[in-house]
Amino acid sequence: MAQIDATYDALDAQVKPICAPLFATGQYGVGGHTETSINATATFVKYRERIYAVTCHHVLAAFLAAAVKQKLPFVPSLHNGRAILHLGTYGPNGSFAWSFRSCRSFPTAEEIVHDDQAATLARDRSNADLPDIAIAEITSVWPSLIQQRNARALDLDTWEQPDWSETQSVWVAFGYPDGHKYEQDGKLAVPMPKVRAEQQTSRLDQRESFVLCSPLGEDHGWGFSGMSGGPIFAPHKTKDCFYFAGITYEGSPGLRDAEGDDEAFLTKADILLRGYLISPAAFERWLELAQYGVATS
Repeated sequence: MAQIDATYDALDAQVKPICAPLFATGQYGVGGHTETSINATATFVKYRERIYAVTCHHVLAAFLAAAVKQKLPFVPSLHNGRAILHLGTYGPNGSFAWSFRSCRSFPTAEEIVHDDQAATLARDRSNADLPDIAIAEITSVWPSLIQQRNARALDLDTWEQPDWSETQSVWVAFGYPDGHKYEQDGKLAVPMPKVRAEQQTSRLDQRESFVLCSPLGEDHGWGFSGMSGGPIFAPHKTKDCFYFAGITYEGSPGLRDAEGDDEAFLTKADILLRGYLISPAAFERWLELAQYGVATS
């Protein structure tokens, strides 16, 4: 089973090597990355002896939109200190293809430039029943990630079906919120909070996704945009172990400074996360559906 054996207090240190902040970085290093740079989360997964980085389609769609609107060749990149790993490859005539393949289709540059609402609506409809998942195979660069950040991958090759009745009702998610970056010692730092919320979905053995939701007594001060692509764990009821349950694809509130609305269902004192359940079968399906990519020139 893909699980982490640890106490709650030691869990953060065990999770940090298996996920990383994913940035939209200039292909040629133009502009670097700052507190205003877009970021989300990538989780490292091993499947059939190969290593993959998993994030969400909407993350890459946001990277693409920023690249088109700012007229910069942004590339999905993993960062560790001052080391930057661009996830892409050069092709003929100077083209550059992102390593990620998405289960959903991307808008064209023209649709982005002209804010084509009709095309956006049609695309949203065609994408609606497909997972909000994107996957990049990183087997060839995995030794570099091990050296740079002591990276580890959650192992689906040893996965076993969890007995959900043996797990606690409060699950825990990790990721790198986009709105909480800060400068430290001349480098950009991104915190990795441990977000706990109650699992609300019944009959998990018959589901593809689940919902975590908890109301708190006061504003928690966090925005969860950027958590997408991060891992979610289900704690065992009696053992110090956490089962790899899924991947976050949505978090609310998205912004930590979001304006309140007296009629809103969710407030800044609430936590709402949605995730896809993970399994070898689910991952195989994602790989089969991941047909859409991005190439820049």
